[in-house]
Amino acid sequence: IPAYNAADHLPALLADAQAQEPPFAEILVYDDASTDRTAEEASRLGATRVLRGTTNHGAAYARNQLLAAAASPWLHFHDADDRLAPGFTAAMAAADPLADEILLTALTVRWLGKDGSEKVTRHSYAPLDGTSDPALVLEHEFQVGCGLYPTDLVRKAGGFNAALRGAEDHDFHMRLVLAGGRFRALETSFNTYCVREGQGWSRTHEARMRSDWHQVLLHYAQNLPPHCRPTLGRLIMENAYKLYAAGRKDLAKEAIQSARSLGQTEITSSQAWLRLLSRVTSPAPIFFIRRLLA
Repeated sequence: IPAYNAADHLPALLADAQAQEPPFAEILVYDDASTDRTAEEASRLGATRVLRGTTNHGAAYARNQLLAAAASPWLHFHDADDRLAPGFTAAMAAADPLADEILLTALTVRWLGKDGSEKVTRHSYAPLDGTSDPALVLEHEFQVGCGLYPTDLVRKAGGFNAALRGAEDHDFHMRLVLAGGRFRALETSFNTYCVREGQGWSRTHEARMRSDWHQVLLHYAQNLPPHCRPTLGRLIMENAYKLYAAGRKDLAKEAIQSARSLGQTEITSSQAWLRLLSRVTSPAPIFFIRRLLA
């Protein structure tokens, strides 16, 4: 559990973890230089071990510290402000994964509005079942709390890229596939990913998150097989718009050029007239129109 200023959230998640049957071999918490009582709460609530950082580095760095400390042959990472339903460890044990398999459960997303409103959606990773194709993995945004990971495979892949503060989960799964991993998808949802309006690093640092996505996509554009080019082109062009909307017009221009070099000649949009118009003019003015419409 990577945790930053999570003292209010840890009681619920640690209760979820401790209620699992069979039990987790160990429950490790990394306090990422919190300014509240995160470490003290983790210890009081019975975490097997609490690691403490002196500088806040983000979730990727925190998970690497947990990876280094872990003694189990299997890993499950869970964000401190999310929830874990009963039956997770039983389902993982019953699935009996192979040493090169990453098990992914379905994902429940709970959207919590400032006005007290709530919306619940569900996402399945079933299209990934059995795949080791990086092009297919590129299509899916991941939530790391859905996974059970072979420790040796994670270490072979080099863990998480600690330089990333956004897109680190997606990059992590790409690294696992390129290290020889295969996905197996289960239809049951155990992880509830809690999205709180106006809170969370990715929602309060949109420009940095989009810049990190840009870095990740350009890296894979140089390092993946040719059959991945159409998918990469589309994703890079879509991120170009999000960079533009986040105020990073310099990186948006770079992304447009990269997408075009991969054969993506039009913007990605649900509106056909915008897509057609982008074929005969630069995407930048189309992004401006799309932003106004949004």
